[in-house]
Amino acid sequence: MIGLLGPVGLGATLAPAAGYSARMSSRLVAVALALVCAVALTAAAAVSAPAIALGGIPSSAPTVAATPAAATLAGHVELCVGEAPGGCLVQNISYCRDGEGCLTSREVAVVDVHGRRLASTRVHHGRFRVTLAPGRDTVELLGDGPHVHERVMQTRNVFVPAGQTTKVEFLFAVP
Repeated sequence: MIGLLGPVGLGATLAPAAGYSARMSSRLVAVALALVCAVALTAAAAVSAPAIALGGIPSSAPTVAATPAAATLAGHVELCVGEAPGGCLVQNISYCRDGEGCLTSREVAVVDVHGRRLASTRVHHGRFRVTLAPGRDTVELLGDGPHVHERVMQTRNVFVPAGQTTKVEFLFAVP
């Protein structure tokens, strides 16, 4: 350890400071070290005081406000043929309508209550998964075709809680 008057440690001897005896120099070094330690402890306590006041563990790290856990939305597009309990397949859906053209389910978009798009993802083999902030949203299954882009095929209103996965199913029944 380095003291104010030089190296201090086990077996170290101090040269007396001008006008002081060796014993007095040792006391001055001890007082100076005690003062340095007190200042360091006071500074550490000031940094950890906010954490202690909030019921946390004392730490020299800055406190960070907790952010809500992300939510997950997962689902699939299902085509069911015949009367219940007919056979159902998870797959992308394609259909054609006179005057509207042909559509294939390609994307899922999540929009808020104001219609702003929060997230979107591709539908792959009828399945999709997207991570977003928790809340109440609308999920849109979007279709694309040669002359049509991002047409809403179906919608679902969902509540997606923090830290959980919410399941969504888009069902197309063919009689």
